[in-house]
Amino acid sequence: MPKDLLAPQIAKWFQRKGVTALVYDNRTIGSSDGEPKNDINPHDQVSDCHDAITFLSNHPLVDPSKITLWGLSLSGAVVLAAAALDPRVAAVISLAPTAKLNIPPEKQTIILERAIHDRVARVAKHVPTPPAYLPIASEEDGTNLAGLPLDAQAVHELERLSPHFKNRFTVQTAYWLLSWSILHLLPRIRCPVMVVAPELDKINTPEAQRREVFDLIGTGEAEKRFEVIEGRGHWDWWMGGGGEGGLDGVLGLQVEWLKGMLGLKL
Repeated sequence: MPKDLLAPQIAKWFQRKGVTALVYDNRTIGSSDGEPKNDINPHDQVSDCHDAITFLSNHPLVDPSKITLWGLSLSGAVVLAAAALDPRVAAVISLAPTAKLNIPPEKQTIILERAIHDRVARVAKHVPTPPAYLPIASEEDGTNLAGLPLDAQAVHELERLSPHFKNRFTVQTAYWLLSWSILHLLPRIRCPVMVVAPELDKINTPEAQRREVFDLIGTGEAEKRFEVIEGRGHWDWWMGGGGEGGLDGVLGLQVEWLKGMLGLKL
């Protein structure tokens, strides 16, 4: 999702608690550069995350020894991968992380066929074609080629709320997601990690998030924490518990955990 949908509210919440927050759009998304637009490559996003850490490390408002990564859904997995590869990360808060996509074999074949055809067509000598796109959520059943159970109505609402959000991603996005997995990286993580799972998440169930992510993280048990947001799903987690549309309840617990793990005095 582009940063203007929810990230500003989250960043401002942390800022009011004394935490400096950097918000940015990943390459090709929202207001960031990169073509084609909405070409989502999580491998590149991990690299971009390392560049963001470099930027923050040199900022006068930031203690480089306290840099914490926060991510939701696919970005929740991206920040875990970044932490596994970058010793500068002091802590991670990962909400509903998508560590891997269980794409059915028949859809994998379709993805590869379309992706390779798209690559060939885009460099055709005589009549090159623009990048091919797929809907994030179809009008028929709310799913996409990657098999994610998304709500088409919710996607249209996101389009209404943000001029940067479009109900489409490139065919190559499905190609990148087919090879996306951080399972081999999780044991490398040594910093404190909090995994937050919405109770009613249909994309990544709490049981799957614990089994496929939390239990594999290499951090010592005393520095790992698994929390469940009761009564909320993948897209409405921020409405759970507390004021400010639920952010107080969800983020307040995260700040208290950070204070304990990093010795913050906020």
